[in-house]
Amino acid sequence: MEQNDDPFHQFFMESHKICSEAQFVISSLPNAEITAVEQAIHQLGAICTILSNLNDEKTTPEQGAQLMEYVDTLLLPLEVFLSNPPPPPNSGIPLHHTGALGRPTYCIDLNCALLLHDLGNTWKDIAGVMGITRSTLYNHMTRAGYSTARKEWSDISDNSLDEHISEIALSHPFIGSRYFGRKSSYGGEIGITSSVPSGTEAPASL
Repeated sequence: MEQNDDPFHQFFMESHKICSEAQFVISSLPNAEITAVEQAIHQLGAICTILSNLNDEKTTPEQGAQLMEYVDTLLLPLEVFLSNPPPPPNSGIPLHHTGALGRPTYCIDLNCALLLHDLGNTWKDIAGVMGITRSTLYNHMTRAGYSTARKEWSDISDNSLDEHISEIALSHPFIGSRYFGRKSSYGGEIGITSSVPSGTEAPASL
């Protein structure tokens, strides 16, 4: 594919990309990040500045006006959001006033946090949803006696594991072994058990 070196063509292609990204930011409101909104406003403003001074023979004044109007429709919701940003996530968390010096503590639903973690969410994501930092969540969990450490594969102790293995071995003495049939010199078939895992070929010596 040949590359079009026309600067006007490149400008319109880049403008289309910027407008598409701005449309995505708008669709994310009011959950979009402030920095993303500011960047979109800055880029759209640059497009407006260039369009107002554009001198392209292939672009009629009517087309230029339509482009300016479209960019303005993208700028409006972004500027409204930036002038009235949503409150911080932690603004809705109830506070507990202990009467001691310092800031009051957050009232965090730790049972909800534990449930979300059991469902596979990370502590960082849970803290973000609750509007607090991960360290704040860790502090509340520690004071309440909950552990935030990564769980082991199993809570079973070594002794309990040995007991379970012994019970299985007694009930199924040949578990983990494999039966091989082989002709004896007398023409009969003899059975040989081996610890070779299932799916593995027996050694030639057997």
